[in-house]
Amino acid sequence: MAEHGLFEAAKSGSGSGRGGYDFVEVDMARAEHKRGGRYSSPNQKLPMVVLPDGVTFIAESVAICRYVEESAQLQPPREDGRKTDAAPTPMLFGEGPTQRAVVEMWQRRVELELLQGAVGKAWVHGPVLKSLRERRGLEGHESELQLGLAAAQALYRELDRELATRAYVAGDAFSIADITLLCVMDFAAGPVRVPTRWTELPHLTEWHRRISARPSALAHPNPHITVAKPAGDGGGSTLAAVQERYYATPFKGNRVWRPNKSNSKL
Repeated sequence: MAEHGLFEAAKSGSGSGRGGYDFVEVDMARAEHKRGGRYSSPNQKLPMVVLPDGVTFIAESVAICRYVEESAQLQPPREDGRKTDAAPTPMLFGEGPTQRAVVEMWQRRVELELLQGAVGKAWVHGPVLKSLRERRGLEGHESELQLGLAAAQALYRELDRELATRAYVAGDAFSIADITLLCVMDFAAGPVRVPTRWTELPHLTEWHRRISARPSALAHPNPHITVAKPAGDGGGSTLAAVQERYYATPFKGNRVWRPNKSNSKL
């Protein structure tokens, strides 16, 4: 969304939402999005876009992004009668049949193979959800955790080879596939604790640095990087220092994201 200049700063009712959108803050802890809540959504999940007709709802992040991008190309003509180049930059879903298909291919691979088949498997069976599993009477399986971690490593290596030949995941242009991969990798290295050996993945590392530095990414700092509070003398770690330590040192000792006994040897 931020790639098209849409930021949460435009609050609901402000009338300043770019592209005709207002942003609503929903308190999920108070179940405002659940049935009967203040912002009840049809499937009781977020995010959700409500169209001007008041009856059409669009859920799922990628579907919303596609709607926003394609809608931007239907902007009304200028008051002076001149044509408006309404196509958003960048075109996150590609231009032309070939590019759109390649973007869709990598978007689906990142979603299905990395997020669901690897990172998601490690998340469901990993240590962070142990207490939740116990409360719900569910079992975690070490073998499934290890399969997920290994699958993530395999796809990271493949992506490193692919990124040796081009600047972005789906080609020479930034796309929705880059956004999804950045989010999945940061989630994986954060709460899921998937080891990432950056020194063995030079092309993926360069890509991660470059994408993380985009204004749209900086507008939403990685929530899984913890910056130490300044000490009494004004010292402490800066975000830049923490990020450099993350890239420069082995996963086991970087002190940014902690390994556990299950994944520290991968």
